[in-house]
Amino acid sequence: MKPFKYATIIPLILFNFLYASEIKIPENIKIELCKKLNDGAVCDIENQLNYSDYFKQDDNTLLLFFNIYSKNSMYPYGYEYIPLILDRDKKFQIVDSMVGYGEIQETKKDPFGGLWLRTLWMIEGVSPSLYNSKDGREWKKIDLPENREVNSAFEDLNICLQENDIVLTFHDLDNRVSKSWKSSYVDAIGEEPDWQILEQNPNFENCYRERVGVSGWRLQEDTANRDIFFIHKEQNLTLKINKTWTPSQKRYSIQLGVFSNRSSIDKIKKMEGFSKFKINIRNLKRGDKTQYKLFLDSFESRKEAQEILKSLKESYQENKILQGAFVTKLP
Repeated sequence: MKPFKYATIIPLILFNFLYASEIKIPENIKIELCKKLNDGAVCDIENQLNYSDYFKQDDNTLLLFFNIYSKNSMYPYGYEYIPLILDRDKKFQIVDSMVGYGEIQETKKDPFGGLWLRTLWMIEGVSPSLYNSKDGREWKKIDLPENREVNSAFEDLNICLQENDIVLTFHDLDNRVSKSWKSSYVDAIGEEPDWQILEQNPNFENCYRERVGVSGWRLQEDTANRDIFFIHKEQNLTLKINKTWTPSQKRYSIQLGVFSNRSSIDKIKKMEGFSKFKINIRNLKRGDKTQYKLFLDSFESRKEAQEILKSLKESYQENKILQGAFVTKLP
């Protein structure tokens, strides 16, 4: 028997992809999404409504998250989301409630099928939020432990889903302080969760990991045109999300502070430790006065920006501006 050749395999793959039943989000659904996200005001669908994230569910439904993009805003990416569900009958269902307070970091599933959505607010400080849902249709914001003794204005969160409990580990952005709390799933989603502090942080290798391959959906991106395709092999179905809904690369920066005097900027540029970085300036109107937000360079990931900032803080401990700086989105 002759071996297969790539020349015969690739056309077959392309054939199956091109002739799959393609569906698109209906215009009336787009309009309703845009109105909900934009407080019912007039919404420019093509330029404001953005696809942000997704989650593949076991029942072969697809959970999509959309938010508003406002081009002329200092922070143009909306920080609240409305989920849209593509069900098994190829119909779209808009979830009534908004989800999220910050940028989506991850969506996880616990052993009982519950969904956990973790977000991170990164404007004028950094703080996490956590949400739970049974089916992606109704979402509840989780009350986090109080008195965490981690810098509450600049902290992140890791979640560990165990067999019967959820463990939350909070840490400051320099990973110098880290503390964990535990609760049963039932108690965590209650009105007043009873979080129990742990003496040691969890071993994250022992966290629950959902089975791979349960959902038939897979994601494929056309990087040249920035189109996104969700493909379901068994149903011979393809959902295409138009490139105009795909936001451009989000970049991170190190915010140095807000200054009232423009002349302060030249002095800061000459400070030791700043010379090899680009200083970005954003004007901020406060009544009749203009203030100036200063950002140190731009980075493709929050992790990269945080590592640079940590190194600078360690090297220039007497620099008060650096010691008060933090990682945020670059406006």
